[in-house]
Amino acid sequence: MRIRLPLAAFLLTGAAFQTQGPMVLGAADPLISHATFHDFFPPEDGLRWSGSRSEVVFKEPGAFIPVRVELLLSGWRPPGEPPAELTLRAGATAVTVQLGPGAQTVSLETITPGIWSSDLVLTLQSSTFDPGPADARKLGVRVEEARLVPLGRGPRVPPLRPLVLGVALAILIVFILGQAGIAGRTAESVALASMVILSALFAWARPVAAVWTGPAVVVLGVVALLARSMPRFTRFVVAVLAASAKALAEGWARLRDVQVVALILFGAVLVVLAYRAPSRIDIDLGSGREVAVAHGLGAFEGKGGPTSRRVLRGASLDLRDFGGGAPWKITAAAALYGAPRDVTVVRAGDREMVMALRETKWTEGASSAPSPFGWRSGLRIEFPEGSDSLRVDRITIERGAARPSLRVMTLLILSALLALLAFGSAGLSKRTGLVAAVLVLVGSTSALVAEPLAAIPFTGHFFGIVLAGAFLGVALKGVVSVLGDGRADGLLPGPVAIGSAMSGFAAWLTATAFPYYRGGHFVFHSSIAEEIWKGRFLIYYLPYPGSMLSEQAQWGKIVMPHPALYQTLVSPLAALPRAWFYFSEKVLLAMLFASLVLVAWFVAARVFSPRAAAFTAVLFVGLVPGFQLLGLGHLMTILGVWTSSLVLAWLMFKVDDLSRFRVWSATVALFTFCFLSYTAALLFTGAVLVFVILVSARTHGPRARAIFSMLVAACAFAFVLYYIHWTVPFLLQSVPKIMGGAGLGGAARETTPVLARLLLEPSKLSYSYGSMWIPLAGAVSLWFLPRSWPRLMLLSWVGILFFVSGMDLFFNFLLKHHYYVMVPVAVGLGGLMARVEAKWGPIPSTVLTILILGLGLNTAIEVALGLIP
Repeated sequence: MRIRLPLAAFLLTGAAFQTQGPMVLGAADPLISHATFHDFFPPEDGLRWSGSRSEVVFKEPGAFIPVRVELLLSGWRPPGEPPAELTLRAGATAVTVQLGPGAQTVSLETITPGIWSSDLVLTLQSSTFDPGPADARKLGVRVEEARLVPLGRGPRVPPLRPLVLGVALAILIVFILGQAGIAGRTAESVALASMVILSALFAWARPVAAVWTGPAVVVLGVVALLARSMPRFTRFVVAVLAASAKALAEGWARLRDVQVVALILFGAVLVVLAYRAPSRIDIDLGSGREVAVAHGLGAFEGKGGPTSRRVLRGASLDLRDFGGGAPWKITAAAALYGAPRDVTVVRAGDREMVMALRETKWTEGASSAPSPFGWRSGLRIEFPEGSDSLRVDRITIERGAARPSLRVMTLLILSALLALLAFGSAGLSKRTGLVAAVLVLVGSTSALVAEPLAAIPFTGHFFGIVLAGAFLGVALKGVVSVLGDGRADGLLPGPVAIGSAMSGFAAWLTATAFPYYRGGHFVFHSSIAEEIWKGRFLIYYLPYPGSMLSEQAQWGKIVMPHPALYQTLVSPLAALPRAWFYFSEKVLLAMLFASLVLVAWFVAARVFSPRAAAFTAVLFVGLVPGFQLLGLGHLMTILGVWTSSLVLAWLMFKVDDLSRFRVWSATVALFTFCFLSYTAALLFTGAVLVFVILVSARTHGPRARAIFSMLVAACAFAFVLYYIHWTVPFLLQSVPKIMGGAGLGGAARETTPVLARLLLEPSKLSYSYGSMWIPLAGAVSLWFLPRSWPRLMLLSWVGILFFVSGMDLFFNFLLKHHYYVMVPVAVGLGGLMARVEAKWGPIPSTVLTILILGLGLNTAIEVALGLIP
């Protein structure tokens, strides 16, 4: 490698340090706060509470620079507590202050350290208080933001660490690309471009660059080792990247069509109309629906459910994208604890609303303020005299004929163009891509009309989700292109399967990432993952008195072993800030469902036809159970459904290879993983295997024996790895309760209302699938397949629905079995649609498909709005 690249990296990084502006660290910044705010509690409404001793670290501001450090914070205390006392120390300088309850700025001046690293550590030592008996934290002060302002001018001395990391980054990039077979000059050009980007980040986004350069070097180092040790895999990855780039270029060509101009104009008109449709926006501060725009608000107030919020000083409602170019009429309802007085309740722009408040009555006030039109058209509603005694119930905005935020309009139009590009990259027709783009525009602008308070702030997140879905589709197309080179069996996912997978990923992630998503048990399971990450794995692995995971309150508090495999697998994500942890879980769940689209497509392609497989992929995305599971937050069930679908599809096409030990052992490992994913996965998947063994025993003895040996081995491994610990507690505690009348046995001891339970079964099917005819039609379609091993597997698989429903006449299985047959139901429906199309043409099959997708869309909307009970 020539010396010019390391030298260029050294000089570019050093030059970036000559540009020195203020460094701003947000206490809740998801990109950097985890590395810059040490020993603080997790973010709350854009703020963080410190402990008795906490630190804020300014990463690499530059060596030996005189600076002023500013901390925006408040020292709120409950009534009766002494004022907060805080000592700030940075370098050789310290300052001690007493803080009031409102937001204020504390500053000090010092000089940054050193030669190797210039990290400046700001130490906070403060008095603490106990927030209450239900909260064991010792809280210090509440920090919103930290700033470092350079003093003086002149040449800056860059520390050595970022210079060394920049050079290492350049060298690793060249090495990895060289191992991948890319020419040296091209590799150096890519590395040089990366250094230009890195230097720009150090110049204008230094906190981000300083925090992430080190981890980037570590990741590239690991990649370099893998590239060196696995050259074939490296070449495969490079081939996939090249094929993905080619697919992306094909999608990009769709954006040069003249119809794109019409699409952009159509989107602009829709956004303008969406802003004009609801001229009035009600913000009920006690409802929790203000979460997307509220910053720094206090506790909820009200009996029988929250009806208002305490409003602290520095709190605000960010409505900067809610429309401008017209005056806003702002109405507020507020009250005040304590003696009556005049309070400046609201400030919008340069206008203030002063109200005479008292405790016994809500007071309403109104004012108007001009709202500017531009990139962010709208206003920030501030509460300049907020305090622990001020309560606000409602803010109402009459925005008149407001013009839309250009930022929102741009993001939504770009999201539509991304859909067009992604569908083109997947190989779908231009018409299909245009339809997808129009649906994105219509759906997103409809959300702006129906739920502007959440949808407007969500537009940036939505763009990111569509972008991630597009990358997923491009990557899938690249993998399929490389694997399919030279193959003619037609068993690799086609354009419809890829388009369905990426569309489903975007739909599932959008539903769960929307601000109103409640998630049922989502936080419950995520909190267990956090506990496991903290080292409490054995509490959930071994029988533990009162285990919140395995003690079934709805069944008379019987002990039912539930492996915490899902929580264990996602527990490393708990190292992220909580908001990022939750979002990364949602990305993972969307990926699991997207992969099941491909599994269902593959099964349908093998047992029916490519056309049936295309219908199957589309219909799987629209099935109600997928969205319903996300809405209910049954995360362990999702993992169980995923593993069960994966292993049964594997066995369907690998059964005749079980005589080979390598295939047999891999199958044992897969089914062991399935049995450990969730107890229901063990029961339902095991029931399928037992049935096919019994049916095959007489006609295909060797096949039945191979499956039996595999099942026994998988059960033995699952027993030794987990269930062995639960056998004695289950037999000694749960079985007597069941037999004695608690839990499941309660229904068994009474006269079972079989007829009444039978009449409930159609409604249970309709609840899980939107219509009872959907799973029934899928099952009937599978029945008419020619006799074969795949037909037996699919009928046994979908038979779980009817077998457990029969058992449900006597015991309540909480509908979990409905979800485990999603793949065979989708495969059956795909085959049915293909038959309908072949016999009566495309119109009936298209109408039926749209109806099923409509049921899924309705459930997706309910999930996003938090309406799933």
